[in-house]
Amino acid sequence: MSLKSDIEAHFNTQDLGPTRKDPIQRIIELSTHLAVSFYPHAPREAQITVGIFNTYVTAIDDIADELRPDLHNFAFTKAPTSKLLASFTNWLEGKSTRTAFGQFGNDMIRKSVLDFITICYYKLDQEDNIASSYCPAQAPQFAEYIRTKSSLAEAYALFAFPEHIYPEGVCLSRYLPVVPDLMRFICAVNDVLSFPEERKGEKFTFVHIYSRVKGVEPLQALGDICEETVRLMHRIRGVLGEERMRGDIEAFMHGYILLHLGTPRYKLYEMDIPAAKEAARRLGVVLS
Repeated sequence: MSLKSDIEAHFNTQDLGPTRKDPIQRIIELSTHLAVSFYPHAPREAQITVGIFNTYVTAIDDIADELRPDLHNFAFTKAPTSKLLASFTNWLEGKSTRTAFGQFGNDMIRKSVLDFITICYYKLDQEDNIASSYCPAQAPQFAEYIRTKSSLAEAYALFAFPEHIYPEGVCLSRYLPVVPDLMRFICAVNDVLSFPEERKGEKFTFVHIYSRVKGVEPLQALGDICEETVRLMHRIRGVLGEERMRGDIEAFMHGYILLHLGTPRYKLYEMDIPAAKEAARRLGVVLS
């Protein structure tokens, strides 16, 4: 079976509600590309876990407003009324997620999910306040705080270290020091490559917030974040040295950029960017 088929097989057994199957099928396609592009070094079991995880959280993010009551109670109930959230909760507690990654990784991934769910309802509940006064200049770290928790960056960073390749008992102390920089890399690349599309209608992107806090134009903010991304990549390479781990994380960073360059969501290939067109072709996007 293909990786996509393995991910589909899970969701074919789930009751997600009458209107959820078609959106889930579309998300599975992206999740399959994500698992392979980000984690080509990972065993099949880990890639399946990542694909299922990404499908769930993307689906939840897409309909967060509908799920608001359940999002508020997510940490305190074992039986959400939403079939989508109930399925996700049951899967998180299952064996597959526990075997692909170590105990520390699993605990941090679950914590990231709680952060993500909590920020989802926070942003919905505080929409009016966010629109009028999001991230005052006197609190410059607030935007980074919200961005990190809403991005699931810690989970996606730790997915790069599956237990079968990097057992925590031997390797955790070697790779954990780069996780904070990987988290920031994940956020920064997304901020930069999503900016052209999201600036059309979204005025509260991290780039806009950064420009407001720093007192610079959005394009200058974008340049600053690009420079920071390059520094992060150099620092990550320096910490990992010349081991196999460095090669795997190089592949992760390359794949992360590739997917964001080529995804139809951001349409960078429509801006006559050769690298974006090539990335889109690799992802099977039909270019006009």
